[in-house]
Amino acid sequence: MAVTDTIGIPWVVQVALGLVLGTAAGTLTVGISRTLRHPEFPSTTRWVSLGLFLVGFHFDLLAS
Repeated sequence: MAVTDTIGIPWVVQVALGLVLGTAAGTLTVGISRTLRHPEFPSTTRWVSLGLFLVGFHFDLLAS
């Protein structure tokens, strides 16, 4: 908010910006916490990491 105050943005826009960013941060935090508590999260994470590893290995092999 200090940055928007120095460049002359009206207080109504500052409040709206703070409300939007605060809501987005809260929603993101709740979404991440729900994902981490999901029982299949470790299995899904392992499969995604294996896929990313294989794609990275493939492109590394192509680059050499």
